[in-house]
Amino acid sequence: MASSAERVRKYRERKAQEGQKPLTVILSQVTHERIDSLKREGETLSELIGRAVEALYWQTVEPVTSNKSRKKAARGKKKPVTSDNQSTPEEDRKLFYQAYCDVGKGNSFVRIHRIRERLGWTRERFDQVFADLMAAYVIEPHGGDPSSMTASELADSFEDRRGIFYLTMTWRES
Repeated sequence: MASSAERVRKYRERKAQEGQKPLTVILSQVTHERIDSLKREGETLSELIGRAVEALYWQTVEPVTSNKSRKKAARGKKKPVTSDNQSTPEEDRKLFYQAYCDVGKGNSFVRIHRIRERLGWTRERFDQVFADLMAAYVIEPHGGDPSSMTASELADSFEDRRGIFYLTMTWRES
């Protein structure tokens, strides 16, 4: 049985021969290995595919910010929201929500790297709070198309312990 990376390579070659542009999705090596193990165990990938389709849909619906708007936003950047490391989970949740609202400016889908930048927390603290909120079903992470993102923005997104890479998130509670 061919690995998922091999199947992707063959798919891209076939699409190139047909004169079509294939959809490109970056998966970590851990994700490729997980997909291969699921197939060996006879499990279906319908849930994973459903999540990917939903994320791609929302990425196409999400408004694209113009360069002029980005420059204007960069000039008016707010200082990072910080708190000491002795804060309670409830305080962290409030700070995270405040950053989500500040960065999102009314959009429900917000890029994770922007929240991370706004908070100014250590990687460990941000990842722990993010994972805790995700486990409590307070936030819902989403994948998406990383092709328009810089390497720095991708690095500041979120990868869970299973190797699933998330670029945006929504807040489930009001």
